[in-house]
Parts: sequence; C-alpha cells; structure tokens
Amino acid sequence: MASCKVKSYRFQDIRMPLKTVMAIKEAGWDFDEFAADPEIRDMISFVSLHYHEPNGIVYCGLTSYAAQILITFDPDTKKFTDLEFQNNDLAEPFDTKIHRSLEPDDDGTILFAIAGLHTIKNHPEARGGRIFRLYPDTNKIEVLVRPVPRDYIQTIAFDRKRKIVYGNCHPILNSFGFDLKTSEVFQMTESVSGHKARCDNEGNLWGTSDTRTIPIPYVGAEDLEIMRERFKVPVGTPLLYRYNPDDGYHYFKDGLPLINGRPQYISNSLDVGDGGIYMGTTHGRLYRVDKRTGAVRQMCDHIGGRLEGIAYDPERGLLFLGGGSLYLTNVFVFDVEKKKLVGGFWPVADTETGDRCIIVHALCLTKRNGSYLAYIGETDNPNRAGYLWECEIKI
Repeated sequence: MASCKVKSYRFQDIRMPLKTVMAIKEAGWDFDEFAADPEIRDMISFVSLHYHEPNGIVYCGLTSYAAQILITFDPDTKKFTDLEFQNNDLAEPFDTKIHRSLEPDDDGTILFAIAGLHTIKNHPEARGGRIFRLYPDTNKIEVLVRPVPRDYIQTIAFDRKRKIVYGNCHPILNSFGFDLKTSEVFQMTESVSGHKARCDNEGNLWGTSDTRTIPIPYVGAEDLEIMRERFKVPVGTPLLYRYNPDDGYHYFKDGLPLINGRPQYISNSLDVGDGGIYMGTTHGRLYRVDKRTGAVRQMCDHIGGRLEGIAYDPERGLLFLGGGSLYLTNVFVFDVEKKKLVGGFWPVADTETGDRCIIVHALCLTKRNGSYLAYIGETDNPNRAGYLWECEIKI
C-alpha cells in the first residue's frame, strides 16, 4: 500500500506574532521597510527547487530581503549549505528572489534568474533582473545577460535543443527570449505564460495566448456581451500556443477550460515523453495536452488549487505532484499509463511538529533506499519562515 511520511526542514527558524504581522500590514510597509528589518530579512520562502542528478544535491531558490537567495540541501545528510549569493560581488540591492527559474543545461551547469519585490514607482533606479549560470563543481556564478532593463524575471523556460532561454517579468510584464549561442535578446509576440514556464522535449515553448480566444460555445454574441458587462468576466477561452523560432507560433483550436466563468492558467507543466504535455493549473486541475493536436483531457482535480509542483519517474510512469494554498496543501502521485491516482492525497504536514505547508510553490524528486523523496518548497507564510518539506513516499 502506498504511503507518505512528511518532515519539515528549516533553513531559517523564525516566527512572528499575529499582532506584529497585522501591524506591519496596517502600516503599509514597502520594500525599504521590509529590507531594513532584521527579522523580516530572515523570513525566507522556498520558491524554486531543482534536484541535480550529477551530484545528488537539491538546489533551492529563495525569497529573501537579505538577498540570501541560493542554498542547497543534501538529501543524505539533511544539511543546508548557503552558497552566499548575498556576499558575491555580483549581487545587487534589488536581487530578492530566484523565482521558478532553476534550469539545468546539458553541460552540468544550472541556469537561474533574478526576481524582485520592489515597485518601479518607488525604485526607478532598480536596474533589472539578470540570467546567471551556476557551475556546481565550484559554485562559481557567471552573469549571462540583463535581458530587459528595469524589469525583473519571474520565471524562465529553457530550450536545450536551440539553447534559448525564455522568460517573463515583473513589474513591467515584459516577455523575452535570449539566445545563448549569439547572446541576442528578442521580444515575444505572446507573453511567456505559466507561473513556471516550460519547453517540451523538442524545445517548443508552451503557453496560453493573450491575443487569441474562442468564445463560449452555443452562446450568442449579445448574451456574451451581457455576461461580460454584468459579471465582469472574460467570455472567451485563451487558446494554447506552441512556439519555437524556426516555426513561429502554432495556435491550437482549444484551450484550458474556463472554471466558474474564468480562465485557468498554467502553474507548471512537464513533457513525460508519451506524446503529451501534462499541465497543472491555477485551479488545481491536471490536464494532458496532446502535443500534435492540442486536445485537452483532464486527468485529476486537486481541491486545494494551485497545482505548482510536478516531477516524473520514467521507470514506473509516475507523476509526482504538489499543490494547494492556505494550508489545503497535498502531495500525490498519478499513474500516467493507468490514468489514476496512486494512494490518494497526502497532506504536506509534519505530524511530529504539527506544522503544515501554507502554499506549495515548487517540487523536485529523487530516490533514496527504495523510497521516493519529493521535496516541496513553501512560500508566503506570513508568520514564520518557509520550510523545505521532505515527503518520503513508498509505492
């Protein structure tokens, strides 16, 4: 029988009283106040995870007002190591997050990008996020490019075949491509969508269009207009697109279904090699999208929403998934061939400490001693630092 044992690991162990949390909210603190407070500077979140097969280490991208944003975790010793990005000469004042952007290259290095938490109104001097290359053997960090001045990078996807990095940004909301071979940056016609952007195994970037939709079927134009004006909701489904520089954009005739009249967006996705790309959505659905036809088929539904974490074991055809918000957080397993859940939904909760993950933000997977170890990153806990959660799953 499938089982799951969950344990939390703490890089920073700090909690704040509710009165303090509410007082800060009422005071309307901005970036400068948060960055100056010694306790807030330790209130980290785990927002990117990557298990690096060559050295058996989990790389963790953090949110930190102290720019302490890159650490590792050893699944064997259960120890964290700070790679001390904050003390590197490359660090800049507004480098606050490595957000959904750890991508391995074929040469054993890891690409990552920098996100921020400031507003452009208050800090027009912020120069913009950069893309870096990390050399795990030496922990050397190399700057590759600042693709969009003033804008910071929320996520990247990597086309290994063509050596192109795609990204979307905040707070100005640019989208870009960066060619590693030529060092050229180019703008995208469509937004690079997805909380975690992804390319499939052939290097195609997938996303939801912000320029093309299909109307709700069997509803007249006047009724759609009334619905749009009365309920203030979109009345079309954004089309799915597939893109690469050789073939351009290919738009499919379908998209992710509307939920309660509102669009779903991609939280994360993964190509497992069976002809489809599996997409977790902002509403907690898991879909399989046929890469040739774009046909969308729902696989399962997580009631907690935000299906952010996804990893795959090709030997057994198992997808490992993590999702949920506001403590309705779970880890679960889906059998790709049998198209069913294995073992149900397990809470991301440490039974020894009584703590539970508030929001699942990332997941990576490895194996140890006959068990799967799914690591989950926690974000946006208002009263304590986020944890790294180890979910030991036996199947």
